[in-house]
Amino acid sequence: MKKTEDLEVRKFEVNPLTNIPGGSFITIEYSDGSFTRGVNIKYVRKYIETVITESLLKGLDVTKAYFTAGHELIYENGRFYNLDKKG
Repeated sequence: MKKTEDLEVRKFEVNPLTNIPGGSFITIEYSDGSFTRGVNIKYVRKYIETVITESLLKGLDVTKAYFTAGHELIYENGRFYNLDKKG
């Protein structure tokens, strides 16, 4: 497999825990105005930290993350909030 093909495959890798029911639905907003959603997230802070790291490697900043239902803020401008609750 070529290096570029390998990168494309990893882009779509999914944590096996997302296949287990339960967890949180998370929306993440980026500095360019785009967003992504995570489904059945079991470890919210770890998930967001991973997305932040991967985004920085692509030249993007995560500006905000929140529980999709209710838009309860989890992360904004470098600060985490509301991690005691599950969304």
